[in-house]
Amino acid sequence: MVNKSAVRLAMGLSLAVMASSCLGDVPAKIDFNMTPQQRNDGWTVSTPQAEGFDHAAMEAAYRRFFLKDEYVTAYSLLVVRNGKLVAEGYCRDMKDIDRLNNIKSATKSVTSMLVGIAIDEGLISSVTDPVYKYIPEFFDSDEAKRAITIDDLLTMRSGLKWDNGKDNKTWLTNEPASSLRFMLGRQLEWAPGTYYNYSDLNPQLVSGVMQKVTGLRLKTYADDKIFRPLGITDYYWEAYGPDQVTYGAFGLYLKPRDFARIGLLALRNGQWEGEQLVPRGWMTVSTRAHANQNEGGYGYYWWVRPDFNGFTGIGHGGQYIYAIPGKDLLVVMTANPYTNWENVSIKVDKMDILVQMILEAIIQ
Repeated sequence: MVNKSAVRLAMGLSLAVMASSCLGDVPAKIDFNMTPQQRNDGWTVSTPQAEGFDHAAMEAAYRRFFLKDEYVTAYSLLVVRNGKLVAEGYCRDMKDIDRLNNIKSATKSVTSMLVGIAIDEGLISSVTDPVYKYIPEFFDSDEAKRAITIDDLLTMRSGLKWDNGKDNKTWLTNEPASSLRFMLGRQLEWAPGTYYNYSDLNPQLVSGVMQKVTGLRLKTYADDKIFRPLGITDYYWEAYGPDQVTYGAFGLYLKPRDFARIGLLALRNGQWEGEQLVPRGWMTVSTRAHANQNEGGYGYYWWVRPDFNGFTGIGHGGQYIYAIPGKDLLVVMTANPYTNWENVSIKVDKMDILVQMILEAIIQ
């Protein structure tokens, strides 16, 4: 179980961008390993050769992952192909297979899936619906804000002024009674739907809408619709203290193999063991570029990667889902989430190197 006080403290520090490197707390890398453990947890374990990889090329990718001066904050690297776990490495401690790790902003991708389910159930009519339709009580007197739609929130185009580095700190330090009223009280700097500004404000408002339409906290809805069907039973998802609205942008803690279950669900277009948990059409729409076209594109809380013919979920510090449907390939990493992004965090370009090596290891 997670120590909730420790979780809250750790989140507060990181979300306020007060956490520094923390490298002194990261143990040295251990001996190379990449063979998945056989466990009674629902995963089918295979080998690189059996799933079409050149073993030596796959090993080269993992040996790079284990270098002491690269990926210095990493915990785990998992490769899934054809739905089977073919490689799995824990570079700090083999016990990290059971580490509940904060996946940070990759949480947003789970939030997106849940919105798709709510729309399929008729709880939300359409992404074109105004947010005001669902939570009017949290809006101020600025009527221009009433044009903000669900789609605007999902594509980071609400127009509300918010800077994660500064405003998350203000929000979490001052602890206003309602996160929703506090965020909707921000200045409307751009017309809704016109300007992409990546911020944690948007998914927090989505979580508030979801709580209103389902009558459940987002965490509880997720447990029923996604986590339990996937076999995820040991996890933690933090909620904002004063109003207990589940954080829609961050704060979900998962074990590496369970993080990979989320990735495989996305890779398989929302289907799990023959059951369509997330509508297939929603997965298609949400992993297609809607905004920020100059950087490959941003969908509904997924990053679109045309260079890999796939899409990614990304969390601060090195929490990654890389889904590449054409190769039936999933690559997942977890890392220390409490690091300075500009210092030692595992950035996208570093993760790209490993993913490219794994792709090039595919021979059939």
